[in-house]
Amino acid sequence: MFFKLEKMQAENAQEWTMREKLSSEKLALERENKRMRNEITRLEDELRERSRAPAAAVDVDARILQDELASKTKVLYYISTFLISLRI
Repeated sequence: MFFKLEKMQAENAQEWTMREKLSSEKLALERENKRMRNEITRLEDELRERSRAPAAAVDVDARILQDELASKTKVLYYISTFLISLRI
């Protein structure tokens, strides 16, 4: 009986350690998610500003910004998906 109690306490300690680790990772990912959202907003604003520039320069710059935006959005999607899977 005593050994069973010790085993359960050890398992409980392991679960708490894992929970704390996942919670820390979740917070880090949420901070990264927020940073990425801000970066996407900045890129969208920059894209809007550049749309007022001459058409030839805009085409190249817009394509670069759209590629950056697509990349950041993809990363944000993966982070969001991972955060959803971590819901504690």
